[in-house]
Amino acid sequence: MKYLIAVCSVSLISLGLISCDLGPESPRGFSFPKGDSNQGKMVIAKYQCLSCHQIKD
Repeated sequence: MKYLIAVCSVSLISLGLISCDLGPESPRGFSFPKGDSNQGKMVIAKYQCLSCHQIKD
């Protein structure tokens, strides 16, 4: 039984690490482009930021 729990735990941890992508498409690796408002608008539209967040002005 302990072996089964250990295997399941390692599998879940491995799956979690594999799914944590820090590439440019990842929310964790995301940053706004500097100085280009048109490019910023495209990023906001692409990631649908306004579905959860609000921007004043």
